[in-house]
Amino acid sequence: MAKLISFTVERYRNFRLRSRFEIAPLTILIGRNGSGKSVLSRLPMLLSDSLHNGERDQPIKLVTWGVRHAIEYSDIPHMKTSRPFELGMEVQDGGKTREFFAKIRYVKENDRLVLESYSVTENGDQILQVLISDDDQLLKQRPTYKCVYRGADRTGEFSGFFGLMPAFTGNLNQEMKEVLEGFKSALPPVSYLGPFRTEIGHFIGSPRPDLEQIGVRGENTVEIICDDTLRSSGDLLRSVSDWFEQAMSHKISVTKSGDYARISLHPLEKELVIALSETGAGFSQVLPIAVQNFFARSDRATSKTLIVEQPELHLHPAVHGEIADLYLSTAKETSGATIIETHSEEIIMRLRRRIAEGLESDFVQILSVGHSGSTDSPNGDVQKILFDSKGNPSDWPDGVFEESFRELAEIRAAARRQ
Repeated sequence: MAKLISFTVERYRNFRLRSRFEIAPLTILIGRNGSGKSVLSRLPMLLSDSLHNGERDQPIKLVTWGVRHAIEYSDIPHMKTSRPFELGMEVQDGGKTREFFAKIRYVKENDRLVLESYSVTENGDQILQVLISDDDQLLKQRPTYKCVYRGADRTGEFSGFFGLMPAFTGNLNQEMKEVLEGFKSALPPVSYLGPFRTEIGHFIGSPRPDLEQIGVRGENTVEIICDDTLRSSGDLLRSVSDWFEQAMSHKISVTKSGDYARISLHPLEKELVIALSETGAGFSQVLPIAVQNFFARSDRATSKTLIVEQPELHLHPAVHGEIADLYLSTAKETSGATIIETHSEEIIMRLRRRIAEGLESDFVQILSVGHSGSTDSPNGDVQKILFDSKGNPSDWPDGVFEESFRELAEIRAAARRQ
């Protein structure tokens, strides 16, 4: 199975310069509000959808799995430029490093995106290049292309693009099959969980079988748990309940009566049964997080690449470290990458502690978005932060997680003035 190495963008959204982002098994995104963290965290979802669910002559979609990446197509190129933007992806596959690069242009005249050129490299050498035949084709509903494979003209065997996947006929279809399947296997359908999660109460009706996605707001959480409990082994509920017992001091159960399935909480050492809908927001917000992780570890899940934005919302800081450990253990057990966008200092500190305790330091990396505060920095002003064996970061942005120290300094200064 191919392994995801990095993504590349140029003139995409707020990234003007060509920028390459390496992906570790567990990647943490930090930065101030408005720095571009969400654009970067959602990029794997955009690419994955295009690789697996691409439509004819539509390079990428504005909406994937319920998430809108931009209001209009014209919003995708940096500063709404008429110049093409670029998306790329690098994978390691059977000892070979392969990359694809796609240049996409927004065409104002018919308000659409057109894939202008597409290339694939293998160990640094270009093996495939597909170019639009002439500029007039930018206005065509179905453009024509020239195709060159390993230096030979193979235009007659190119049949079009489906998303960011070229389609071929004849011998070229077989020659490129392994390469293209490698890109798809390195970035399978993504499990994305957004920052605003659905308040979970009870579920009405029989749960749908074979659900593969928890939903971008965690809206399928109850159905997935109920389906596993009523139709399968119930291992998912037991794993989630065990984690809740450790992290939240509660156990979880599912009760079905007629057309209603209700999730209940059981505080430890108390003879109480509390409906999830009757608890505070924290329990309802953290349940999809737990289900996302344990479902990804099951044989049923097709999504092994996890993305979550601000998993710490509505949770006491004492639980943030447990969230970090949860995603860390999932990253160890699954083959996909795990990406967390967070404002939690406690999540970072827990990961630093695990490295100091023996976790391989290159298993975790931080991408600091808006690191220097410059609007036009190399690599999109995204700094990769690594850790040494003691958990010490290689770099750190000014002003991030320093608020408590500043407040303490002001408190002491105020005390001195009295």
